[in-house]
Amino acid sequence: MPTDIEHHYADLKKHSLPDFALLDKEFEISTIDKHSFLLRSIRRKIRERLDDVAQMLDSWIQPDAGSFGSLFEYRVLSEADRKEVLQQFQSIMALLLACIDAELSADDAQDAAVITRAAQEWPRIREALRPFVQKLAAAWPKPLGRKDVVGYFG
Repeated sequence: MPTDIEHHYADLKKHSLPDFALLDKEFEISTIDKHSFLLRSIRRKIRERLDDVAQMLDSWIQPDAGSFGSLFEYRVLSEADRKEVLQQFQSIMALLLACIDAELSADDAQDAAVITRAAQEWPRIREALRPFVQKLAAAWPKPLGRKDVVGYFG
């Protein structure tokens, strides 16, 4: 049985939007509470996801010197890793700015275009980032070396 949001999403057919299930899987749009301004709400869910990931990647590319975690993760990633992360960061920032532009335009067609673009690009970006997340996750349980602990003066 379709949810209330899914039912209202179906009413937006004129915008040629991606499949509801795909957007829900990637951006959890079924958690939207109100169906008024549904395109804007979906775009905001997308923006939240992109913003969260962009903040994480930013610290991998340019660590905060006052953050032990940021410095540790920066050292775990190789220069080649950071180059690939930077490429994904650029893709995310382009999408994020498209979301902001759509927000400023307050135009349903532009919202729909951003939603469609995000549905096409995000799965590739997400999969490209997973190896780096896994590499960092594997590094944390290992015993910290003297270099790791001494290098932090926070």
